[in-house]
Amino acid sequence: MAVPDGSQFGRLPIRQGVYEVLRTAFDESGIDFGAASTEDRGDGVLILLSLDTPRNLVADQLPERLAVGLRRYNSTRTPRAQMRLRVSVNFGEVLNDGHGWIGEATDIAFRQLDAASVKETFIEYPSLIAVIASERYFDEVIAHDPGLLPELYRPIEVSVKSFAGTAYVLMIGAISTPASDAVSMADGPVSELLSASDLASDLDVLRSYLRSLNVPHLAIMTHRALGPAVPLPSFDHVANPWDVVQLLTDFDAGPDGIPPVITFLRLLAEELDDRTSVLIDEWVSEHARRLRLEPILKSSPLDQVTTSEQPVPVHPAPETNVDWASDAPALDDRLSRASLADVLAAQLRDVRGRAPSTSFLIHLDGAWGTGKSTLLNFLQIRLEDEFTIVRFDAWRQSRLGPPWWALLCATREAVARERGVVSRAALRAAEAGVRARRVGAGVTLSLFLIALLVAGLAVFLLPRVAGGDALATLAKAVTAVVATLATLWAGARLVGRTLLWDTVRGARLFEQSIPNPMDQVAAHFDWMLSKARKPVVFFIDDLDRCQSSYVVDLLDAVQTLIRDTPTPTTTEHPAAYFVAAADGAWLRKSYEDAFPTFLGSVSTPGYSLGYLFLDKLFQLTVPIPMPSTRARTTYLGHLLNITDPHRDGTLDQEVTAGKTALADASGESEILDIVKAATPAARDQLARDAALALTTPQNRARADHSLRKFLPLLHPNPRNIKKFLNTYSILRSVRTLEQNTVPSDVLALWTIIRVRWPSIADHLETNPDAIRGLIEPLWASECLPEELCDLATDPELRAVILHPEGGPLTADLIRQCSGTEWQ
Repeated sequence: MAVPDGSQFGRLPIRQGVYEVLRTAFDESGIDFGAASTEDRGDGVLILLSLDTPRNLVADQLPERLAVGLRRYNSTRTPRAQMRLRVSVNFGEVLNDGHGWIGEATDIAFRQLDAASVKETFIEYPSLIAVIASERYFDEVIAHDPGLLPELYRPIEVSVKSFAGTAYVLMIGAISTPASDAVSMADGPVSELLSASDLASDLDVLRSYLRSLNVPHLAIMTHRALGPAVPLPSFDHVANPWDVVQLLTDFDAGPDGIPPVITFLRLLAEELDDRTSVLIDEWVSEHARRLRLEPILKSSPLDQVTTSEQPVPVHPAPETNVDWASDAPALDDRLSRASLADVLAAQLRDVRGRAPSTSFLIHLDGAWGTGKSTLLNFLQIRLEDEFTIVRFDAWRQSRLGPPWWALLCATREAVARERGVVSRAALRAAEAGVRARRVGAGVTLSLFLIALLVAGLAVFLLPRVAGGDALATLAKAVTAVVATLATLWAGARLVGRTLLWDTVRGARLFEQSIPNPMDQVAAHFDWMLSKARKPVVFFIDDLDRCQSSYVVDLLDAVQTLIRDTPTPTTTEHPAAYFVAAADGAWLRKSYEDAFPTFLGSVSTPGYSLGYLFLDKLFQLTVPIPMPSTRARTTYLGHLLNITDPHRDGTLDQEVTAGKTALADASGESEILDIVKAATPAARDQLARDAALALTTPQNRARADHSLRKFLPLLHPNPRNIKKFLNTYSILRSVRTLEQNTVPSDVLALWTIIRVRWPSIADHLETNPDAIRGLIEPLWASECLPEELCDLATDPELRAVILHPEGGPLTADLIRQCSGTEWQ
């Protein structure tokens, strides 16, 4: 497609016009454009027809119908918006590898299309269309059919990259003015753009009338003429309708073929009721007849041009009636957080069913403000009927006491919440007895001292009770009993606070006074978990707001006190599960600050010390998904109280059909194809069902089987293989929720980098173009930080990046895999 340079708003109607011309020409030629496979190439289109399409049909009627369509299109456009086409024709078998169509036939078609000799011929012999037939297509289709006029095709030698051969070019639709001259006409006076010589005199009369008019709301009329997709130009030098006419001649016609200046003059005539209105109507009618726009104008009444009932200001002031939005975690799902909660809930149920005595720790990784707390809220709703939920706000608890004590208190509260009043009291009493046995001699001595004190009080008070009248004796007896009970209560509280960990002070005293206190705490956690009536899952939030020392202490407590207990031989209750929401960079830095001595000796290129700790702690890291462009637009509309205008019955039918297809789909590739084939509006609603379909045991088993071919790229230890499969599974689900159908092999290679060289993965996520430094090691110093440069020559890493199945990884593929600016 040959068009002059312009703004994106100017190119939008041109691109729409190209597809309209193609669609009409194909239909008029007897070729079903809707059944063809198309691939947009920015300034062109790749169109693939089925093998049963007659080959001579393309060379027979299609070129002429394209020329007719272009003439019609160009006749309603200013010269700078007119276009010409180069059409390359070839036939042969092609394949789709998930990235696009490949095959020798397409390679030759594109090579001859871009050949300099072809472009020079197109300039030398200005025509609307240049049909470029490959040598094979010409010899087997055109040369033997006199009706296709083979003698008019001009042989041209082409040489592009590794391709060299002969192409046959046919020029169709000669134009009298070269394209370069046509473009320059856009800078001419208005009369040259809008009318021929026979209309010049009318324009002269029209000009004088338009300059003298004082018409209100010119900006509104101009906005209506341009349409809502085009920003309103500056009105700094606009004083009358004639100035608007001059302004609008710089704008091309829209997809309907009506130039904005025509629409403006129609709107202006409707506003007036004098002779000027008659002159304008006559001018528009004459011009429309010459441009063959009369049928279009009749089918486009002015009431359809209106964009809004409210006036549109030239420079709109910021709206002041937008409701303020709270930054608290959301209670309604607008960004697919609930869908991810469905996926995680399904995974936790699956883990509980397969290995109930094994704990499982999940890390929700995302920066501040990405919706981690919202995700925890949605996850709690989905799990609270099957699990005991322990919510733990790490930032709020970080100033109170030892992390293990705060975790124990939160666990006790969650377990007690499931019980009635009597059962809670019984649990409390039972726990006190268990803790007393754990602390041993200290409690025994304290109780012995309390007993001695009570006995002493009894000896002191009882002689004073004897004698006197009965009422006095009763009163003294009651006083003695109350005093004894008060002493016992005070003693029990003292023991509980100091030796039974009921307070922060008691917890610290317990740590200092008991040999191996953490063994006793771990055993008590195990006892408390056994009293829960459902499996326990901990939700740890706001950990990335805590001091690094507290982060390390809390995660160590999780690791040593809860994750490592129970063992199958000591208890029969299900293990605990953890979901920690925190920025991964914050956690890694906390460990590196806590163990600075080991940074140089333990860390390896691509695998920092912080990653070593987190890798040991968490079995699964879940990145918070990035919302799609449409989801962000819908979310903004929700905040601005704007309803979605795209919802209709057709969408509902598509979504229903898509959900049915997903329920019947067998395998990851089929699920992704269904999502890919849906319209953007439908993909928003199908993404959740697709992500859940990917997590079913059957589809996970199929995915695991297809991933076996990548096992030689991993470390041979079983833990590394399990982490690869877990990470791939969750990345596939997250990318699907983002409506990102990155090919499976590509995502598998990226997952291996994420598992084996996480520091490299982090760098490539923020700088995808840095992949050049790994593909071409000479550029390593320019693309990679110093500590990662050695990896540019690592044969194992390069084998992953350049792997024949899915590779080589490019910057665009990395953006897809990591969900960063891929849409």
